[in-house]
Amino acid sequence: MVSQTIYSSNLKDYKPILWQGKPIFQMYAKIKNYLKLKLGEEYAHLLAEPFITVAELRGSGEAYWSSQAISKQAIPLEQVNPQEQGLVRQRLNEVQAFIQELSNSTDRADKQWAELLQKAFVIPSEQCILADNGQFALVLWSFESVSAQQGKYGISDIFHKPTTDTVSHLPTTASPTKDDTEHTQQEEKPQETPQEDKTEIKQYNQEDEESKETSGYDKYKEPSESFTQEETTETEPPKNKLKK
Repeated sequence: MVSQTIYSSNLKDYKPILWQGKPIFQMYAKIKNYLKLKLGEEYAHLLAEPFITVAELRGSGEAYWSSQAISKQAIPLEQVNPQEQGLVRQRLNEVQAFIQELSNSTDRADKQWAELLQKAFVIPSEQCILADNGQFALVLWSFESVSAQQGKYGISDIFHKPTTDTVSHLPTTASPTKDDTEHTQQEEKPQETPQEDKTEIKQYNQEDEESKETSGYDKYKEPSESFTQEETTETEPPKNKLKK
């Protein structure tokens, strides 16, 4: 499928999440290639491609996202049928399991990838998951709301949310015991707040990233070295932009 613009938004109410002092959305090409290499082609399109200028990042105009996996007729996840919602959550659950596997690894690079991917799959709300005929993509990924009430919404929040198919299997009368409450409190951890990036944010340029791509796992052994931000130029946006 030809890449289509599937979403656009003004960013004045959002802020990018950082990894090692850099906005994660600028690492789109590297994240896409890593997911393709480790999980397969279909996983490489779970994150829609961002087109964001410095001005748009500051709230002037609208940024937009495009996808080869879904069309501009895609709708938010909550509006699709329960069966399709279940498929989406299953796919995200698989991504989360892969991230956990990386996190449990003794390899330093794997742990860095786990941290990066966990932050990349954060979205402001479930409205940012767009679905179309069994396929889906995330927009506004690696962004969080500036509102303290909305904040972040990680993929773990999505697949822990019961669907229509699973609600009937949940207990409705049992009350939590003291042990259950204490166990839940021990599992809860405060969300990490990325430190403010005081460096200038460069324009994301997909062509520059793709010109440096090579195949093979060796490219990804040390993400702290491979994610050095290169000087880029502004990407010329497609002529037709879809309004949110």
